[in-house]
Amino acid sequence: MGGFDSTSNVYAAGLYDIETAGTMAHSFVESYDSEIEAFRAFARSRPHQCIFLADTYNTLQSGVPNAITVAKEREQRGHRAGRLRCKHMKY
Repeated sequence: MGGFDSTSNVYAAGLYDIETAGTMAHSFVESYDSEIEAFRAFARSRPHQCIFLADTYNTLQSGVPNAITVAKEREQRGHRAGRLRCKHMKY
């Protein structure tokens, strides 16, 4: 195999000194006291490649609004808003 320049596996990234890429995991979101806290932490750790996962709890009632809030906060600090992933729609 060839042509890979990043991985979503954090262990592999450290082991082989390659960049991590991809979206946040549901387990990452669930490890925080609130969804918005998780989004802020993820945004701090990935200021240039931020993809929020908005369907861990309630896509439309919390996920999307929280992602928009953090995206606006990022823009105020000079970073692009990022992207949003909603794999499963939970209402």
